[in-house]
Amino acid sequence: MQLKKLIHNYRNILPVILLGIFSFSINYHYGFIGIMPMDNTVLYNGGYRVLSGYVPFTDYWLVTGPLLDYLNAFFFKILGVTWKTFIIHSSFFNLLISIASYYLFTKIGQSKKFSIFYSALISILFYPVVGTPFVDHHSTFFLIMAFYVFILGVKKTNYFYFKIIPIIFCISFLSKQTPAAYGLIIILPLILLLCLSNKNNIREILLSFIIGSVGAI
Repeated sequence: MQLKKLIHNYRNILPVILLGIFSFSINYHYGFIGIMPMDNTVLYNGGYRVLSGYVPFTDYWLVTGPLLDYLNAFFFKILGVTWKTFIIHSSFFNLLISIASYYLFTKIGQSKKFSIFYSALISILFYPVVGTPFVDHHSTFFLIMAFYVFILGVKKTNYFYFKIIPIIFCISFLSKQTPAAYGLIIILPLILLLCLSNKNNIREILLSFIIGSVGAI
């Protein structure tokens, strides 16, 4: 009985491990190919500045949100200030989106085989196109996570998820404002439609979203 349980757990976790290795490795490979001097070096330098004690907008100017500077500083603090660490940062987020996609696909009834396949495709299309940490990609990452949470909330009829959505949007906004604003314009009508189609739960849905919005602010 114990052996069957171990085999079952192994079969469940093995696809996740393989998917994580693939999604991390593919971005790690492409991250070292080429460089965009204006974009890559600004973010790299921003992480180093934060690590050195500088404060965004106070000590130096930014045209986007400060999130990536702090995240880069976090990775630099742990792994050292190197280009390799810079690529590990983006590769880690490529891993996260593939695992999150796999989790969502399995939760909405997709088979494990196709969940792995679709998640692997997402990992190929997401961060490897740029390779290094990028404000647009991080903002889009959190934007996608917000829609994933929305789908799970609807699927599970658990409106606690709606408390998390505004917080994720806030994090997306702190990376770059444009994708986050577009996503908010899309998701607000979806929440309104959900309220109209679930009039019995309209109070719970709106209350959860408002509480999350207050918490994000």
